[in-house]
Amino acid sequence: CAPFLAWEWMSAWNRAFGSGGRPVILKAHRDGRLIGLLPLRSFRRDLLGTHLAFIGAGAGGADYLDIIVRPGDRMEVAATMIQYLSDDSRKFDLLRLDNVSTDSSIAAQLRTSRIPRYSELPAYVCPQIDLSGGWKDVLGQSRRSSNFRRRLKQLDTLSGFEFRSVTSPDALCAAFERF
Repeated sequence: CAPFLAWEWMSAWNRAFGSGGRPVILKAHRDGRLIGLLPLRSFRRDLLGTHLAFIGAGAGGADYLDIIVRPGDRMEVAATMIQYLSDDSRKFDLLRLDNVSTDSSIAAQLRTSRIPRYSELPAYVCPQIDLSGGWKDVLGQSRRSSNFRRRLKQLDTLSGFEFRSVTSPDALCAAFERF
């Protein structure tokens, strides 16, 4: 999952930016076991009525918002949740899917649903950089590589500063903890 789908992000986001709305968490179960979550929030937009949107959308800059589900259950859970929202659409006026992942199964199901009013606006495009060639290639792709090198030299003079390039998946968790 994207980091913005983690409990830590969503709960922090909701404390900081979630006032004026209430969480609406849809859950999918199979054989008594939780298999999927759709983390939404409901909020009122004066004349525009009640909106449902992803927790994390709007202020804060979260990307790749979507359902939280194992890959093998994605389409089934997405279809079930959209069916539920279609049947229950009288409880909201607009379903907003801002910052949704481009390969979102929930968005794919929504396009063929009976939900009368929804928006799926690609507001921002997340920049992507090919990291396979190593750090020098990454700098070579940048239009500001000389500025970055100069700033890195300045940071090197600070006590406690450390720059590391993590290249092994096994080292990723420890690197995030240090970060």
